[in-house]
Amino acid sequence: MECPKCSSGQVKLLPPSQISPHPGFHCLDCGLLMRSRGMLFIYVIAFVLGVAFLIGGVVSLFFIDEIGVSVRAIALGVVGAIVARYSIMQMSRPVPRRN
Repeated sequence: MECPKCSSGQVKLLPPSQISPHPGFHCLDCGLLMRSRGMLFIYVIAFVLGVAFLIGGVVSLFFIDEIGVSVRAIALGVVGAIVARYSIMQMSRPVPRRN
């Protein structure tokens, strides 16, 4: 594999993290972080679910007046925003080129 930015062959597989068992690759020359091949579909699904949670949290704030439910709705919206942001960040990373 080689880096799409600097064309270096010094691409290292990142170890599994707490969030993802396939976090991607790291170029040792230029420091570029890359996503794994085939993970785009997973990140698109995560983005759609994150946006759905965000919309669900915002909509439930307008229709529910109880305090405890409002806090849960805010938490649901915040979690949705975090998931959507993470998936956008991952989708924007390039994929390493095959030799």
